[in-house]
Amino acid sequence: MPGSGDDVTINTAANVVHSAAVTDSIKSLTSSEPVGDLRRHALDLRDVMTTAGLTIDGGTLAGTAAVTVDALLTLTAGTLSTSGRSSPMAES
Repeated sequence: MPGSGDDVTINTAANVVHSAAVTDSIKSLTSSEPVGDLRRHALDLRDVMTTAGLTIDGGTLAGTAAVTVDALLTLTAGTLSTSGRSSPMAES
């Protein structure tokens, strides 16, 4: 499991789901695939997050990271709270 000082890269087709009721801390996350379903889960980012899509449904994305979502950002319930610059980039 990556730790708070680790840079995490997901560059393969996968359904990335975080659903355990725990908080994970990592330095950065780069994903060519959407990161989906942060349910009951807290993800604490320290540096930067770039992802092809993001779904938060009852979870929390927090930290000091700058967040860039290159496609659909869905916030059904939960919290997106980062002190870095956040940029959903998708247009319909």
